[in-house]
Amino acid sequence: MRLISISPILKCFITRRINRFVTMVKCFDREYPALNTNTGRLPGLLTPGRVAYCVRKGTGKLPLRLLGVNTSKGVALTDVYVQMRSFERAVELGAIPWLANCVITRRNPKVGGSRLDYLIKCLSSDVWVELKSAVLIHGDNLAGYPDCLSLRGRRHVMELIKLSREGRRALMIFVAAVPGVKGFKPYELGDPEMPALLKEALRSGVSIKAIGISGVVERNSLSTYLWSSDLPVYL
Repeated sequence: MRLISISPILKCFITRRINRFVTMVKCFDREYPALNTNTGRLPGLLTPGRVAYCVRKGTGKLPLRLLGVNTSKGVALTDVYVQMRSFERAVELGAIPWLANCVITRRNPKVGGSRLDYLIKCLSSDVWVELKSAVLIHGDNLAGYPDCLSLRGRRHVMELIKLSREGRRALMIFVAAVPGVKGFKPYELGDPEMPALLKEALRSGVSIKAIGISGVVERNSLSTYLWSSDLPVYL
């Protein structure tokens, strides 16, 4: 299902990654710094020569924002805000059956010392939701998270565990933003504690789900599509 479209986009090529937030891209025979909103290591994606799709930012020191990169099966969406906007649209359209009776009531709600991504209402029940980007491919064609040590990610899982133990509904959603993966599995080599922490979350009553979203270039725009509303999760 088509979710959102972004235009006009620029077709560029990755040249090198400067740091967590800046990736150099070549567009029209000139090199530009592009904002990368995904702070993971993104192994295998930001490789020199890979086709990348960017949009002009309009303000700030970085003229471009990196949206995604080509893979053999389609466009992997690296931009976390594109992932979030796509998720929000999917909820709005009722495209995710297990969220069919839900509406987003608040973004970035504060919980303890953290901020989660959403507070949603499903019928008469509030649900605290955290989204995580899974663009790493590992194992038997599985999307993985995290691709590096994530203290912030651990803290979010622990906040969800606490909420669930207090009797409130908590939900972790992994966005597999790479096309064609078979499912989701936490990446132990990225953060050795994450698999056990997610198992503890599940035992504590936290719901753990995964969805598949990727991009398609259509003329001068990048459209995102929900290709799986309930991707298998392997813990």
